[in-house]
This record gives sequence, C-alpha cells and structure tokens, in this order.
Amino acid sequence: MSVYEVGRGLLGGITQIRHFRHIFHIFRFIRTKNLIVRKHTTVVCEAPCKSPCLISLGRDGDHLTKAFLEHYKNLGFKSFIFLDNNSKEECVSHLIDEASALDCDISIYRCNLSYKHFKHSMKNFLVALIPVGTWTFCADSDEFLVLPNGLRDVTQVIDYLEEKEFDTVQYHLLDMFSDKPLHTLTDETEWSLSDLEHHYPYFDISTLRSVQIKESACLNHCGGVRLKHFGVIPLLTKSTFFKKTCETNLRSSHSFLASFTSRPRKVADFTLFAQHFKFNSRYADGLEQAVREKSYYNNSSECRPLFDRFSVDASYTLNTETSLKYQDCEQLLALNFIIFSEDFQNHLQTTRKVL
Repeated sequence: MSVYEVGRGLLGGITQIRHFRHIFHIFRFIRTKNLIVRKHTTVVCEAPCKSPCLISLGRDGDHLTKAFLEHYKNLGFKSFIFLDNNSKEECVSHLIDEASALDCDISIYRCNLSYKHFKHSMKNFLVALIPVGTWTFCADSDEFLVLPNGLRDVTQVIDYLEEKEFDTVQYHLLDMFSDKPLHTLTDETEWSLSDLEHHYPYFDISTLRSVQIKESACLNHCGGVRLKHFGVIPLLTKSTFFKKTCETNLRSSHSFLASFTSRPRKVADFTLFAQHFKFNSRYADGLEQAVREKSYYNNSSECRPLFDRFSVDASYTLNTETSLKYQDCEQLLALNFIIFSEDFQNHLQTTRKVL
C-alpha cells in the first residue's frame, strides 16, 4: 500500500462524512463485503484459537512456509490461522504438512474471491474468528517479526503491553534483498529464517521518508529501497499487531477502522520491525502476475515500474553503496528505524536480568 492510497482513503472518508447518515453508509458497505466473504469461504481444517495468534492471508507462498511457521512458533505464537486465496492445490497441502511437522495448531480457510476487491474483507474474516482479548499478529508470508535483543518469546513484549494497557503495536517493514539478480536466486522451500538472512542480508533506508504521527513519538515510514530504485513510495508502517477488542475492523492492510462500538486504539510507546523478504526467488513471477491481473491498488500501478525495470535488465540488483548488512534489532534502533521509550527499555533490562 502506498502513501497515496492511505491519503486518498482518509480524504475520501472525510469528504464522505459530511453528514451523519454517511457514516452508516460506509459501515454498511464494509459489512456487506465482509458478509460476501463469509458466504464464499470454506473450511479446510480448524483448531482452537489461543493467544498469541498469528493470522495470514496469502497465495502461493509455499516456498516460505517452513521458515514462516518455524519462526513464529519459536517466537511463542500458539495458534495459526490462514486464509488461502486462489493458491495451487499443493500449496495448501504443503502448509498442512509443515504445520504437522512443527506441531502447530493451525486453521486453514479458502476464499477464491478477487483479491483486488475483497482483500481487506478477507482479512476482516480472519479477525472475526479471533476471540476478544486475543493478542494477534497479522503478517504476510514474507514478513518476519523481530523481537528486541535478548527476548525469546513474544509474551515478554505482551506482558509490558498489558501492564501499560496498550492494545496496538506499530511495526515497520524492512525490505531485505540479495546482491544477486532475481533470476539467479535459489528456491527457499527448505530454508529456515537463518538461511533467509544469509542469502538476503542487505537493506537500504537511505531514501526512507518518515512522518510524525500526531502527538505520538512514533513515525510512519515510507519509501526506502523501492523509492530509490523504482520511484514508488510504499507505506512501510503497519498497526496490525493488536489485541482483539469488541469490534475490530481493518480499513486497510496497515490500519484499523474506528466504529461506533470500538474505542480509539491505544498505541504502544515503542515500535518494532519485521524483516520483509519481498525480493525472493518468486518475486519476478509475482510481479508479472500482479501486473497482468491488475490485482493490487490502482490496477497494480505501483508494480509496473518494478516489473519494467527487471524485464529490461534481468541482471539488475538492488545492492549499492548505501546498502547495509543486517545485524540485529539494536542496529535498527541505533539507526532510528524503530524507537523504544524509556519505560520499555527499563522493561527490557528487567526481563533480560530474569532470563
């Protein structure tokens, strides 16, 4: 999602709500689409939902399934809920097999509606499955959450959130890449996270754009390596690490929609990040598909510059003199990509001493 899309959505919401009755029209539209998704979704397998829970909407992401499940299970996530959208049959079978091998409690659903028109409602379907009070992380299959140094379990972060009565954590996507051309990259199906980090060790935030969020200490990041090489400005900040409240609806892949029954979300006084292994072995094929199907925002206009660049020069690489080699969370903290409040840093010190 681009900054333009976010801004247009907010402006559209403001211009529509000129009269009180327009609020009802917006929610009726969203709930109608949510209902359509529910009617067109089938169950593959189900398991009880426990906190913390990971939810994911995806398509043909089997090459990262092993690393993805293994990583989040190691972080302490107890339940995994997937909604598959038009994947090949073997992708779902592979997901079931990997979950069984790792002893993951997994629920899988299928919905073959258009991603372009129903992506947010499909994610709202997943959110609706979660019991109120459940801590949830919504991630794509190429997004790997990173905890602060010294922490092994996500519940060590959740303990602080509960103590401070926060219900939302903002996190940023850190685009990772290789120094090799896309067409030379090796299939990742059998890889772990450490393998991904070894083969995609670089990131570049030299062209990062950051905006202050109202009175909060948090920043919204956009741009980064995709701005530098392709001139597009994707939004890199998400708020989809959250505690389920009485009514939780996503307005986009990045943020929530307030309703009459939901109170304002209490955003944490720190931010995290996720390593984003977007530029993997199947990225070029995915770009071609996105451009052909026009499945993303504005008919996949943001994908076109990337597709054109890699089509013209198959040997093109993202690695330049401004690229940095990834080390750990402290490195990104020092670069001001993420922020920790004094209270959160004190919590980390106390937790590390106990460990």
